[in-house]
Amino acid sequence: MSPKAFTSTGLLIFIGILFIIFLATSLNNISHSLHNSHLYGLYAILLPVSVLAGFQIIQKKKIRISIIDVLTTALLLIVSVNSEYNTIGNTLLFLLYVIVRTLGQNIHRLLLIGIIIGGVFEAIYGNLQLYNVFSSNHSSFSLTGHFFNPGPYAGFLIVSFAVAFTKYMKEIDAEKNALISVKWKQYLLILSLVLITLVLPATRSRAAWLASGAVVLYVLFYFSVRKFLPKRLKELYRIIGTKWALVVFTVLLSILLCGIYFFKKDSANGRLLIWKASIPMVLESPIIGHGTGSFKAKYMDYQASYFQDNMKSDEVMVADNTTYAFNEPLKLLIEQGLIGGLLAVGLLYFIFFKKGTDSNSYLLSARAGLLAFLIFGLFSYPSSILPIMVNSVLLLAIVSNYSKQKDLLIPLPIRILVVLSGMCLIIWTGVWLKRYYNGLRSWKDASDIYAIGEYDASIKNFKEAYPLLKKNGNFLINYGKALAMAKRPDEAIILLNDAKRFANNTVLYTALGDSYKMQSEFLKAEEAYQKAYAMIPSRFYPLYLLANLYKESGEVNKAVRVAQQIMRKPIKVESRAILEMKNEMEVLINNYK
Repeated sequence: MSPKAFTSTGLLIFIGILFIIFLATSLNNISHSLHNSHLYGLYAILLPVSVLAGFQIIQKKKIRISIIDVLTTALLLIVSVNSEYNTIGNTLLFLLYVIVRTLGQNIHRLLLIGIIIGGVFEAIYGNLQLYNVFSSNHSSFSLTGHFFNPGPYAGFLIVSFAVAFTKYMKEIDAEKNALISVKWKQYLLILSLVLITLVLPATRSRAAWLASGAVVLYVLFYFSVRKFLPKRLKELYRIIGTKWALVVFTVLLSILLCGIYFFKKDSANGRLLIWKASIPMVLESPIIGHGTGSFKAKYMDYQASYFQDNMKSDEVMVADNTTYAFNEPLKLLIEQGLIGGLLAVGLLYFIFFKKGTDSNSYLLSARAGLLAFLIFGLFSYPSSILPIMVNSVLLLAIVSNYSKQKDLLIPLPIRILVVLSGMCLIIWTGVWLKRYYNGLRSWKDASDIYAIGEYDASIKNFKEAYPLLKKNGNFLINYGKALAMAKRPDEAIILLNDAKRFANNTVLYTALGDSYKMQSEFLKAEEAYQKAYAMIPSRFYPLYLLANLYKESGEVNKAVRVAQQIMRKPIKVESRAILEMKNEMEVLINNYK
């Protein structure tokens, strides 16, 4: 393929990356999750470039395979096979990886530029949100970018920051040896870094701050060791010695971590609770894990078990419905076990520690971006955010292109078969996404009707969406709740119990309790309400429902005891609903004294 054709291909990929951001807003009117919108943006990338990649594969008599390719493919297979979930997102990401690997090193510059410009665009958009030019996607935060809260937004920005900072340092390094200085590149990179840096503090994301700091140190260390570290500093280090250098580093790191901890103490304690309650999940299935998506489906059961033994713990006040582990290594161990963990460790080794065939600025930029992703992932959930994953897959493919590779001769018939199979997969994915779009639209319509209290009418739309969304836990809980509100407990119980395979929270168990109560199955209703309370003991509503259940079933003494418990209960966040529940419980206590 000619250089001109390669440039055209790179531009298409570059434009496609930007479309991820733009499409995120265009589909919000039908989507309950920006992840759904991002799927269509990712597909928009694959459509044009897959055709060009197909021609490239047919033209090549041999393909180049690296150990990173093998480990990435193995990890994807484990994640896909060990799953009850729809893995269309992972499939699209893998196709993107294969396409970038196929197109080779000639497009790396444009890919990295695309990642930087994507971050700049989001930074500008976020700054405009702060000035109320654009609205955010969350009622509690003024700054979200095109994401659903500031955390993922910050995660997206720091990957772009890492690439831009590395490119800037490389430009400075190159300028020292260049006959002609190209200042405009440096100015553009400085502008990019300034725009992203201006908005990062406003995200209040400590994970992003740590990641950006780690990237700066990583890149500065790379250049200083090679070029800029003065001999006197080296001599000073030798005088101080390794022991004291480690002591100083440990003290400074401890001060930094303590400062970050106390900056948002409750948030930090919430993460510590999640990690602590998750340990039994790892121990129960250490080798193969619980399966892809199992954290979201099972974690709240473990949190409930934890609080049943620690009901008086201060951690009660930081508990909430949780769908993310806020630690990617922990999530990987829970879902894929040691097998997945070892594959990931091997992948990291070949990304960062195995010397590539060409240590140029593209490789360093890609490694810096992946380092930002990894540090951020120690305290957040970037693997659940598709735009961050797209950038990370692009960077991973770049690193793989510069690692040691083996040439494999592939006969023309097999190359043609591979291309045709890939195109069939992409066409099938497009058909599936079209149907999925219709399912999301029906769900959106159902939710709108449900919100105005027309429960029976909403069920028609839920039913239309069910065949396409029957593996979506949030959808099943919404559908089951609507059936419960429409006084159709038999159907609600079936759906809500099925939802447990994919999602789990207090809404599911309170709706399940309501449904059992309508069937006069009071013991099962009691168990469901108690489970909802154990999941988040700071909540009032499950206890309120339990007290009313006891009252209606004639267990007056139990009703009074629960009502008294509600009256003594500390309030986490005052609201009118809590005051009304307390007033009602006071009446109940007075009536049965």
